[in-house]
Amino acid sequence: TGQGTHFVLAATEYLHRKVARLTGRIRRFEDALSTIQVQFSDIPQPLLHDDFAESES
Repeated sequence: TGQGTHFVLAATEYLHRKVARLTGRIRRFEDALSTIQVQFSDIPQPLLHDDFAESES
């Protein structure tokens, strides 16, 4: 139905905006974690490794 399709499209657009906002927040958290990590340790933060991110997906 037309109304159902409209609802799905609206929900999809909402979810895309939400994902974009959360992606931005994640990037800012990663930047902050990286900045703090180098102040306190010479050991790289494991959560910032690409291997970790790939294994979580």
